[in-house]
Amino acid sequence: YLKKDRPYLGICLGMQTLFESSEETNESGHTGDPLPGLGVIPGKVIKFDERKRSVPHIGWNGAIAHQKSPAMKYIGNGGSGKEEEVYFVHSYYAPITEENSKWVLTRTTYEGQEYI
Repeated sequence: YLKKDRPYLGICLGMQTLFESSEETNESGHTGDPLPGLGVIPGKVIKFDERKRSVPHIGWNGAIAHQKSPAMKYIGNGGSGKEEEVYFVHSYYAPITEENSKWVLTRTTYEGQEYI
C-alpha cells in the first residue's frame, strides 16, 4: 500500500509499526533487543528518559507543521495565526532524523525533547 505512494496517517501504534524498531514491550514482557517494525520509515521508537522528564507524557502540546498534507487539514493554525494543540498520552517517541524527516507531517516538544 505505502510502496504505491498511497496516503497513510499512522497514529500511535499505527505510526510505531512503520519504523525499524520500537523499545515498547509486548504483553509477555519482552526485554533486550527492540521489537522489530516494518522498516518503512527509517529510525527507532524509543522510551522517554524517566530521569529527565515525567513518563508517561500526558497533556496538550502544539502541533508544529513540518510539511503540508491534506491529512492535517484540521490540525494547525489554518492561517489563523493561532497554534492548535493535540492531546498526548504516551511513553515512547520517534526522534526526527535526517533519514526520516521526509515522512514527518508535524512535530512537537515535551520538556525539551523534540519528536514526531
